[in-house]
Amino acid sequence: MAKNYIILSDFPKPLIKSIREEYLGANTNNEKLFTKVILDEFQTYILVHRPHNLYNMMDKVIKLPYQSIMFLYSAPNAGMGPIHIDSSRSSSINIPVDLDYNNTCFFIAHSPCTEIPPDENTNEGSKRYAYEPENYDFYNVREPILLNTKAPHSFFVHSDQPRILMSISFDQHYEDLRHNCELSPNYIKSRGRVATLGKEHR
Repeated sequence: MAKNYIILSDFPKPLIKSIREEYLGANTNNEKLFTKVILDEFQTYILVHRPHNLYNMMDKVIKLPYQSIMFLYSAPNAGMGPIHIDSSRSSSINIPVDLDYNNTCFFIAHSPCTEIPPDENTNEGSKRYAYEPENYDFYNVREPILLNTKAPHSFFVHSDQPRILMSISFDQHYEDLRHNCELSPNYIKSRGRVATLGKEHR
């Protein structure tokens, strides 16, 4: 069975606190720094634009090219989100910002899953999958995770509070990041070469 996520237990705790403070203090209606993408009544992506301070904060610890930063907002009692693969990124680091650890859960496939027909909210290049619990690993995202966004994944929210994560997007493949990157308390960097879109970067 392939494990498609790893827990980044050494991710700096003070940085997680600072990310939480940045979110709580942000005016996400400021269109110079944020764009809201409402997927449905339960899910909203809040895209973060440079020169927001979050990029300065992340640039100090992530010594690899990354695409973007966004917040993933799921409404209270949203239930299960659609099981999907991402169309525009290959992997991500998801960081807990504000969530109920006892009543929310992330899950991701470790075995082949049954593909189902797309719905009206399915992005081009994405796919939808059936919920087959035996094929998934489950985690409440108490700590940051690196995940393979090309593996079927989703979440549950059975809480009266929203579930909010910060997500850092990479076009590097998950296996490249997992095997070729050093994850330490102070930085995330390449050990050598990291393959990106069929090319190699030092």
